[in-house]
Amino acid sequence: MSAISDERARLHSALVAACAGLIEAERVHLYTPPTIASPCCWIAQPRLNVAIVGSPGATMIIATFPVYVVASGYEPAQAALNDELVARVWDAGASMARAEASSAVPQPVDVGGASQRAVVVDVDVTVTARTLCPIEITTRALATNGARNG
Repeated sequence: MSAISDERARLHSALVAACAGLIEAERVHLYTPPTIASPCCWIAQPRLNVAIVGSPGATMIIATFPVYVVASGYEPAQAALNDELVARVWDAGASMARAEASSAVPQPVDVGGASQRAVVVDVDVTVTARTLCPIEITTRALATNGARNG
């Protein structure tokens, strides 16, 4: 698994916990669902950016995960539920180490009929390693380094 997959899974767990009591856990999707049955939320494909912190500079990767929240019902009910879902997603981001929600933007979503109100909440997650793929450490490499250092 990559650092992106790991961070997505961590965000998903935080979302399930934060949305408990408001929407069922099955409606908090790890990926974009094939059909949208609102109310629900899902984690879309992240944007990746490089951040250089300090001097001379440590390079980190920031993964911005768009989290979509969609509510159904008449307009006042949709807006009220979206407000609550956005607050829960925002809190989920704040509950994670190295993560923070950074924006929330209203956006209509086509669900195969009338468009429904949605909000996209960006959750920024700092990936502390420069590589996104796991580094394989072999027994031979450990033995070689041990021989040099020992």
